[in-house]
Amino acid sequence: RYRMFGELTTNGTLWEENDIKEIVRIGWDSIGISIDAPIESVHDSIRRVPGTFRKAKRTVELLSSFRNKHSKERPCLIINMVLNRLNYRYLPAMVDFVHSIGGDALFVEPMIVHSPLGEEIRLTSKEVGELREPSVFIRNCQTISGGRFPPFFWATVLNQLSMSSPFNSLR
Repeated sequence: RYRMFGELTTNGTLWEENDIKEIVRIGWDSIGISIDAPIESVHDSIRRVPGTFRKAKRTVELLSSFRNKHSKERPCLIINMVLNRLNYRYLPAMVDFVHSIGGDALFVEPMIVHSPLGEEIRLTSKEVGELREPSVFIRNCQTISGGRFPPFFWATVLNQLSMSSPFNSLR
């Protein structure tokens, strides 16, 4: 009716089943849910709240399930991952994880430091070097993902990370 696009970003922890059914029913366009690692302990450590991984994962799975059950294309389910020193090595596993829970896309964004805690987990120049060195990054991703994705896939990921400039504030 209004010809607008609706996008919602959430940590995914407070959604009830009725909320999920309603958002699918109305055909909301896009929902971004923050999940910072494919491993519960890593995600919860980054978020500093136990149980957030499980809740966010459940929200994505239910959204995907209800969307599929009702043959809906929307909402598009985007997983948002804030890149830092605790999770950057999990990029390949994150792709598999997002697919496995019914997500449609993985959006990787740079961490912007606003606190001493953020400073502790900011990528070091050495870690950024691993991401910037295409052959090392691609080889590591191929190894971790068991070769499930071709090298050009990881080259595209690397290019996207470089374009988003997550490396502007290094130690």
